[in-house]
Amino acid sequence: MHAASCPFVRAQFFALFGPAVHGLCRWVLVQLARPHLGPSGELLEAGADLSDNYISEYVIDFVILTAFLQGLSFLSNLVWLLWLLVPGLVVYKVWRLLIWPWVSRGSPTAVDKDGSGSGGKRQKNKVKYMRR
Repeated sequence: MHAASCPFVRAQFFALFGPAVHGLCRWVLVQLARPHLGPSGELLEAGADLSDNYISEYVIDFVILTAFLQGLSFLSNLVWLLWLLVPGLVVYKVWRLLIWPWVSRGSPTAVDKDGSGSGGKRQKNKVKYMRR
């Protein structure tokens, strides 16, 4: 019997995976919130507010997801497959925030004789409305 197909080995892996994710997330949150001190001990930067930081929201979501999956893993080890939602969410966010705006922005408009762009009827109406 192959060792990777043994349910006990998979259970041990997942038993160590959860605490590893929690530890990594805690380390990231501590690094974000750590104040930066100067050479003489003066406060240079107070550290990030974890409730306002964009990255910390995702890290806290990972902690919540991992804790939820750890609780459900008592029912079945197949619950850990739900962790595949994380790469799916990353791909979705990268597509929505980076790739799609870059792809959909279109080509730059041509420049008229007067220097304004000829962006079509809607653009001309917008310019006419702003001149009023």
